[in-house]
Amino acid sequence: MNLYSIFTPSHRYMYENYFLKSVPSEFNVYAKEVPQECPTGSFYQEGWDKTCFRKVEFFEEICKENFGDMFIFSDVDIQFFGKLKDAIVKE
Repeated sequence: MNLYSIFTPSHRYMYENYFLKSVPSEFNVYAKEVPQECPTGSFYQEGWDKTCFRKVEFFEEICKENFGDMFIFSDVDIQFFGKLKDAIVKE
């Protein structure tokens, strides 16, 4: 199953050191790094809305690419603890 994520340079550390290292092998990870529109990388600060818009554009792309198939979209401030694909499909 494909797992997609998008992040900015301010969140690359989380992506590489927490998110990516915890993704179970049952997923194919596709991540996209986008420009740092929000200098602080903080919630609702200037440029945050532009980053959210990029996220929506990316989400639209992956919905079209995976039409009819299951996939997961996740932020990079998430960690996985064990396999979960079967539980997700069941739900």
